[in-house]
Amino acid sequence: MPEPGKNILEFNNHHFKIDYLFVIYCDFEAYNIPMQSCTPDPDKSYTKPISKQEINSYGMYVHSDYPEIYKSQYFHYDGDDVDKPILNKYEEDEFQEATECYICGKEFEENNKVREHDHLSGKYRGAACQSCNTKEGQAILDYSKQLMYDFYYNVVNKIVEKNELIASDTDSIFLNIKTEDIYEDMKK
Repeated sequence: MPEPGKNILEFNNHHFKIDYLFVIYCDFEAYNIPMQSCTPDPDKSYTKPISKQEINSYGMYVHSDYPEIYKSQYFHYDGDDVDKPILNKYEEDEFQEATECYICGKEFEENNKVREHDHLSGKYRGAACQSCNTKEGQAILDYSKQLMYDFYYNVVNKIVEKNELIASDTDSIFLNIKTEDIYEDMKK
């Protein structure tokens, strides 16, 4: 049992009480497909995969406290092709007939072919192996991080003196900005 006086929970993260102008909530749903795997070596540390997740739907709610700037909206998609870019018939035929990666030129291994696309425009570029597709995506995430930190250190720090980097992940930063008028500061 906790000692008397130390058995009280208190909220300490007061900066989380402040509302954000825009918030995006996203969620993916997936089927858990059972997997067969080999018996692990008991003398070594291991993770035993028991299922593979296949995305079947997603939902995204964009909330805005300022509907005159951006109206809050909900987007969703359901279907077994949720993780595939939409291709026209010619592009789909080209993808189905491809036997080697258009990036590295290596022949596809079983279940290793993906529909590689431009992450900004969504335009299909060709059939690629999972390895090349992942590396291309990693380059985009690295570039995204570089842009975020450049924005934080070279723009936000110069405009707003009182700011705190609360958290960051692969594609977003969370800031606590103390200012009288954020819109006036942004005009600087």
